[in-house]
Amino acid sequence: MFLPDFPEKIAKELCKLSWKSQLKVRRILSVELCPISCLDKGQLLPVKNGFILRIRIDLEEDERLFTLGHELGHTYFYSYSSAGSPRLINMGHTSLEETWCDNFSKEWLKNLTSVDRDYLEWLLKYIEKMENKTAQF
Repeated sequence: MFLPDFPEKIAKELCKLSWKSQLKVRRILSVELCPISCLDKGQLLPVKNGFILRIRIDLEEDERLFTLGHELGHTYFYSYSSAGSPRLINMGHTSLEETWCDNFSKEWLKNLTSVDRDYLEWLLKYIEKMENKTAQF
């Protein structure tokens, strides 16, 4: 089972970047708020050159941010093919991976600057008001 380095260390390093750079570095192409019918609180969809990150629209603000961080954590479980498409390193999610992503998200939230946190909260509210519920980066 592949596990990236300590989630706390990786989250602190990522938070040295602005929120927008964090999404770019982790190859998040868009963030979508989706209907309650989504199975989980969030979902990371690998697509050509990166990911679409989905968050359930009915979650509270703090839970949305935690889910955003959790799904960002999942990006560390992918490698990239020569064509630029993400490839899962492990075969499917495990409870160990989920725990790693939870710990990553907790540390990520602790290390976000107040400006980045405020902006991400605003962005998620803005996406909710958009007709297609999607922001592309």
